[in-house]
Amino acid sequence: MILQQGIAKTQVAYDGENLYLRDSTGAITIANSVETLRSQSKGAFGSKQYVDYQVKDDGLLVGNIHVDYTRYGIGSEADDVLQAAGNQRWLFGLDGDDTLLGSSNGNLTFVGGRGNDVMHSAGQNNTFLFEGEFGQDQVINFGQSDRLVFFTPQDQGGDFRQYATQHNDDVVFTFGDNQVTLVGVSLDYLSNSQIVLV
Repeated sequence: MILQQGIAKTQVAYDGENLYLRDSTGAITIANSVETLRSQSKGAFGSKQYVDYQVKDDGLLVGNIHVDYTRYGIGSEADDVLQAAGNQRWLFGLDGDDTLLGSSNGNLTFVGGRGNDVMHSAGQNNTFLFEGEFGQDQVINFGQSDRLVFFTPQDQGGDFRQYATQHNDDVVFTFGDNQVTLVGVSLDYLSNSQIVLV
């Protein structure tokens, strides 16, 4: 797999099953069964140089050099409570009905995984990522600088409002049997920059 940006500009996280890549623009890619990441850099006299990183359970390997994944917290198959540390950039709930708590530093990507999860935003510029059968999730303290990213089936897409309804004081997004509830948020408050359908 070739990175669109160099490894230095890409967050790389691993949940034990999928590899998650986030570039400097905030674009996210989910990949599985990837054994090698190819990063492009500038060589001598402006020439292109490629470096291949082997994907391992505990990080990336280039030659004998080990490169850690972006700092992350990870749950289990049980019902976990995860509090983000200040230096973490990702929280993975995995299975179970998890509670994921952000930090005041913000800039965190939440991945609840399967199960009915509750995610608490804190700070600014947080991303909440939903993919596959993610269950009935809630997001609390969703802020103006936060965003939702839905990896939807190929037959879905378009305007996010076609999946959103106002239910009392909350906004509910529905994709088949899966739902995300933004607690205490008005649909009028949301903009296209906050909701991404991939």
